[in-house]
Amino acid sequence: MKRVLRLLVAMWLGIALEVSAGMYPVELLLDGNGKLAGARNLLVEGNLFDVAFVDGTCASVFSGCDSPSDFQFQDSFLGSAATRTLFEQVLTGIYDSDPTRTAGCSFSLLCAVTTPYYTSANNDSLLWVLAFNGEDIRVADAIEVSGNARRSLLDFTNEPAYVWAVWLPADRATVPEPASLGLVLGALAVLGANARRRSTGRQRRQA
Repeated sequence: MKRVLRLLVAMWLGIALEVSAGMYPVELLLDGNGKLAGARNLLVEGNLFDVAFVDGTCASVFSGCDSPSDFQFQDSFLGSAATRTLFEQVLTGIYDSDPTRTAGCSFSLLCAVTTPYYTSANNDSLLWVLAFNGEDIRVADAIEVSGNARRSLLDFTNEPAYVWAVWLPADRATVPEPASLGLVLGALAVLGANARRRSTGRQRRQA
């Protein structure tokens, strides 16, 4: 009985994720020059997000860059999860093999897409997660959690190998409830009723 219940729950979760992906497929966004400028509908830890690749200073891009609340993700776990999503769903194909196809990057060997997650008004440090994308075999397709960069000096405007990743919640439902949920719940109810009848029958026979 427990094995069947686990199987049904696993089936429903699989259906829910499949329906979510079908309703909100990942959409790559290109700028006027045909470069990859971001993406929509990225699933990070059960929530949908949009991301944009932006040049500029940390202060101008992230509302001052002087508080953790300036960043969508505020710890290394979520920052790393978002960065893995970039590798899995965005920085693929031609955007993986040619870093210059990503907006903000003009260095042919590497583009470091940078997701900051923590800073403090009390000091000048910044913690971030880097997605090293490109052909440099030393660091290509690697995720690095690092920090202690001086945020007051961080300016990617003319930096050929770095670009900010600006994440925002997607204004869409995350995982829609599939119509099959009713079927699964119905099956669970039937199984439960059958189990109770069998248990009652055994008790009567024993009596």
